[in-house]
Amino acid sequence: MTYSMLLEFVVNRFNLDPNVRYNLSFNLPANERDIKNDDDVEFFIDCATNSVTDEIPNLYIRPKKVEARIIPGPVGILQKALARKKADVQARGHHNILTTQEYVRKVNEDVSEDDHFMQGPWLQAIVYLHGEGLSVSGCLGDMKKNCIKGKLELVVGVVKTCTPNSLGDMTVTLKDPTGTMGGTIHYKVFQDEKNGYTKSIKVGSVLILRNVSVWTPTPSQHYLNITIRNIVKVFDKDTEF
Repeated sequence: MTYSMLLEFVVNRFNLDPNVRYNLSFNLPANERDIKNDDDVEFFIDCATNSVTDEIPNLYIRPKKVEARIIPGPVGILQKALARKKADVQARGHHNILTTQEYVRKVNEDVSEDDHFMQGPWLQAIVYLHGEGLSVSGCLGDMKKNCIKGKLELVVGVVKTCTPNSLGDMTVTLKDPTGTMGGTIHYKVFQDEKNGYTKSIKVGSVLILRNVSVWTPTPSQHYLNITIRNIVKVFDKDTEF
């Protein structure tokens, strides 16, 4: 197996963004070793297959740190727009390239929309599910396919909005790679402070849910009804990968 083959396998297996560059490494008894080329891959496979103990070396995946720093706020939006325009020019030349103002408008529309899927909470949720033998494909964008007898078997979503209501429940909007959906988290989820959900469920956190009931008042309207029994795990918005 070559380095490029291993990287492609990791990206596909963990449903990672193929446009992001990743660092690979694995643990040795004394330290952690980077995987940078075909020889490193061969050494990693040799360590994994010829381990004298039952412990197989762990493979670590981390997004590479980019040198260019995106500045927060309006300047950051302009910086992203110019970077996107430059990439399009390099790929297609100057033919049919949008104006800078149009790139700014497009970035302003979708800024941060996909960033959640490259951040620690989402990546850690994917790794956790992989350990459970599960993968993330998304379900919120296709209820006809995924909602069976009024339930979704597995929901993994980023909390986009969350607002407590007068009944003590929390109204939320969840997003996965296929779409977004509103819903309500039952007030009993927040009654037991030992589970930490009061502090951890907030905008930017990632919820892993099982067997979630879906309320469908009309064929085009769907809402999640989330109870304490549905919650498998919550990854706080500050979770690092």
